[in-house]
Amino acid sequence: MRNIKFRGKTTKDRWVYGSLVKAEFGLKGMYKEPKSWIISNAFSNGGWFNIRARDFVVSETVGQYTGLKDKNGIDIYEGDIIKISNRLVGAKGGETGIIEFYANAWCIDFSKYYPKCKEGWTERILGFDNSFFKVIGNIYDNPDLLKQS
Repeated sequence: MRNIKFRGKTTKDRWVYGSLVKAEFGLKGMYKEPKSWIISNAFSNGGWFNIRARDFVVSETVGQYTGLKDKNGIDIYEGDIIKISNRLVGAKGGETGIIEFYANAWCIDFSKYYPKCKEGWTERILGFDNSFFKVIGNIYDNPDLLKQS
């Protein structure tokens, strides 16, 4: 069973991890734009839903955990930048890719998280052999890593 969790960056520039909640309506009516927050430990209050353990996050920074880890045991999230070993791609120094969800309309079994590299989607499925992948940053904190590849 896959652990479903999210991460997002707060308005105070801090990463938080947990369950994602999105709302379009508040107690006093509709928000001007939908709000997102991450609840770090949703059921920490003796089994009751604990809304107080929440952090408001910038919606664009929210990414879901892929269920996979890189070669160093680091969780891989949507929006992470990974370095793909040159043993796998045959390129000098390896290849850099962004983790995105690829939805395959023809076969749902192929709808997975893939690294999107310079030349498009790579067909190398994450998780096949994680020793080929290393998280080197993410698109929100380290966009310059994409320019270097």
